[in-house]
Amino acid sequence: MKPKNADAYFNRGLAYRQLGKDVEAQADFDKAISDYNEAIRLKPKNADAYFNRGLTYRQLGKDVEAQADFDKAISDYNEAIRLKPGNADAYDNRGLAYYYNKEYDKAISDYNEAIRLKPGNDFAYFNRGLAYYYNKEYDKAIRDYNEVIRLNPENADAYFNRGLAYRQLGKDVEAQADFDKAIQLQLKRVHIAV
Repeated sequence: MKPKNADAYFNRGLAYRQLGKDVEAQADFDKAISDYNEAIRLKPKNADAYFNRGLTYRQLGKDVEAQADFDKAISDYNEAIRLKPGNADAYDNRGLAYYYNKEYDKAISDYNEAIRLKPGNDFAYFNRGLAYYYNKEYDKAIRDYNEVIRLNPENADAYFNRGLAYRQLGKDVEAQADFDKAIQLQLKRVHIAV
């Protein structure tokens, strides 16, 4: 590889991150971060390198519950957003890092921005629903899961999570209906896979 080719380091970082995700190999995540570091050193305004290094740090933090990795991910998402302010995915992923840090209000704020930038983003609605749930704002969580289901009616997790929120509100009939629907969709997904 050419030692001064930022794009080559970036692309190899993508490959290592994917390998690390697929086989949960710490070494591949470390190699990905190393390549992203080099890509950023060679091309400091590469928002995508910051974004993908942030994804890698967030994945590392999630896998080993390392606070420092979430903080590094947030820092990289901050830089990616500074360089590319209209990147809805950067807000959504920074929101996830805040969520894993149990900073639910900050997560909700980022999901709001992700939804503003990309209104049909069912992932941002889903993630904001999670943050509302853990913030004990069950009615808002239900509204977000309703939107996820409107955008993606086959999303079993949205039904399940909405059922959990209904249960917290003492709406057991609605909760059971959602749990049943989630099971039905999961069984359908398993049947299709077989």
